[in-house]
Amino acid sequence: MPLKDALVNRHHEPIDLTRRRTLQGHVKMARSKFEEIRLALTERKMQTVEALSDLSGAFASAMVDDHDQTVGEVVACNTEMSLTDRSVKLGVLGMAIGTELDLDGPSVLEIGMAGLLHDIGLYSMDPAFSVPGRGAFSEEETWEYRKHPVVSANSLREVSDIPHSVLLAIEQVHEQYNGAGYPFGLEGKRIHIYARILNVCDTYLRLTLGTGFRKALVPHDALGFILHQARYGSFDPQVIHALLRTKSLFPLGSRVELTNGKWADVIRRPVEGYACPVLQLSDGERFDMQENPDEVVQPTCDPQRNQGRLSIDAMKNIRWNPADELFFDEE
Repeated sequence: MPLKDALVNRHHEPIDLTRRRTLQGHVKMARSKFEEIRLALTERKMQTVEALSDLSGAFASAMVDDHDQTVGEVVACNTEMSLTDRSVKLGVLGMAIGTELDLDGPSVLEIGMAGLLHDIGLYSMDPAFSVPGRGAFSEEETWEYRKHPVVSANSLREVSDIPHSVLLAIEQVHEQYNGAGYPFGLEGKRIHIYARILNVCDTYLRLTLGTGFRKALVPHDALGFILHQARYGSFDPQVIHALLRTKSLFPLGSRVELTNGKWADVIRRPVEGYACPVLQLSDGERFDMQENPDEVVQPTCDPQRNQGRLSIDAMKNIRWNPADELFFDEE
């Protein structure tokens, strides 16, 4: 049965503070488990990933209970992000897209596990590689960094409870649909579906995280830029459509400004279409855009998250290989 059929409809409900604390507890647990895994890899005593499998299940259960709050709060961009935090975001967003693609529960859990473990090999490489949002690499550093999917998969091959599909996804997560990715230059359906999903998630997270040479894109612009880049065949079209249905044009957890000057946070996806989400205003009031179709919203930069905008012209004119760094002039 598709996991999507089990999702509880919370569209008309506000954000639940108890659920928020539960999600924060899951993220805190992830940090603890990743530290244990890092030590096990260092001492070559890695025998099981049962703890991360349980963690993947916990996030999946939270998503079934309230998809929008789980995705909105866990995947929301932060000013700073550790490797663990980024892996959690990747796993949760990947599970959400897998759910939107009508995958069953076990498959969604495997996507979550692959997302959590995809960068595990970085713990045994140059420490600079483990810093999300670091500065641009030299040509030699890029060459070394691009080995990490294979390093990650190889470090887990002797662990008996990791499915082969998860190892494939970890190894292929940076392959692009048009063959321009790494480490093997695979293309199309030769790339495992889990990897095709996580590749799009990885791109979205990279764009919404600032680096040493550019600000983070507001989520709306990151999604818009991905949609423009999809014209060049970089991503699986089905996954792109699922991302849009999962996040909407104004992504869950992002901030927008109304025509009256008030700001609001996106808390629920539209029931239909992509452009009319449910908002929570700064005073706590719930505001459904579908009930107020004449109200216009625009994405706004959150000053606490070092965000910038990308112009429509830049989105149209930049051709970018997601395997490379992105440089652009801010709007």
